[in-house]
Amino acid sequence: MPDRRHLQLGPQARLWEHDGLALTIPEWADRIGVSKAALYARLKKGASIEEALAPGDQRGHDFKLIELNGEALSMAHWAERTGIPFYTIRNRLRRGWPVERALTKPSPKDIDPEQPRLCNTPG
Repeated sequence: MPDRRHLQLGPQARLWEHDGLALTIPEWADRIGVSKAALYARLKKGASIEEALAPGDQRGHDFKLIELNGEALSMAHWAERTGIPFYTIRNRLRRGWPVERALTKPSPKDIDPEQPRLCNTPG
């Protein structure tokens, strides 16, 4: 990491403090292995620096907080909590599913194929 005494920061280079470190967005991005554009996007969408740097959200996707039963989490955190894949949750919400259904209906890949199911197709 460059010596701060020799680093000339421009007017746009803000230091962001987290866990006792003060780094610029490009430095944080390099440190956690994501693009600086992803971090800027998360912050622009209203995430705190702690939320933007959270391990479950390193994919740089939508950072909108989703509330269910009084608890607000990111899609990535809901995916971890529920076991439903991130993209499944995102696609359900984009299609207009209610939040409760999107976060509680099992993913099709989690349904046991041996379990008999009702279907409307002629057999």
